[in-house]
Amino acid sequence: MTEYKTLKFTNNYDENNISQVLPILSKAGIETILEDDSITLNFDAVDIKYMQNQNGNINGFLSDTLAELLKIRSFSTLNGKTVFASFNKDKKVSKKSENKNKRLGYEYYQKQFSTQNNEVLKDLLNKIHCANSEDFLKKLPNNCIDLILTSPPYNFGINYNSTDDVNQWENYFNKLFVIFKECVRVLKDGGRIIVNIRNPMKVCTL
Repeated sequence: MTEYKTLKFTNNYDENNISQVLPILSKAGIETILEDDSITLNFDAVDIKYMQNQNGNINGFLSDTLAELLKIRSFSTLNGKTVFASFNKDKKVSKKSENKNKRLGYEYYQKQFSTQNNEVLKDLLNKIHCANSEDFLKKLPNNCIDLILTSPPYNFGINYNSTDDVNQWENYFNKLFVIFKECVRVLKDGGRIIVNIRNPMKVCTL
């Protein structure tokens, strides 16, 4: 074992008890070092259930070993065994950087946003505008809106008066993303977007 935990016992056990327990420990994944006055156990992953299922053999040395193992709180499980030593090591992933680029993760989408806020044109203020969201947003300058509250069509077959909200998902999301992109563009530095989402009905702050 290249990495292991260690337990050490004073060797005051009967020789027959020790010889009976040694093959059990070995099969459970424990290396035993016997000396005249001590017993050292080295282990990483241990099959504790196998040890517990030894019925009449659980006495003396085996019982003490189980008791000490169960006192150790830092562990995980793997393939039915309890992993004590290496459970928290970083798992190496092959082609990690290449896979990250394929996933197009957060780093790919990072963008430096302007902190220079602008004002909305005066003839657009204090009015209710009945318009296509995408078209209207394109009239606004960058970084000019403090708060955006939006409730997109749900695409679940609601009977609106003037439009059918059932669309193919790809088209539906493409449309939403175009509008959300414009929302991000017109939002001031420090502004907020609130999106009302169905099932369950709630307000999410992005």
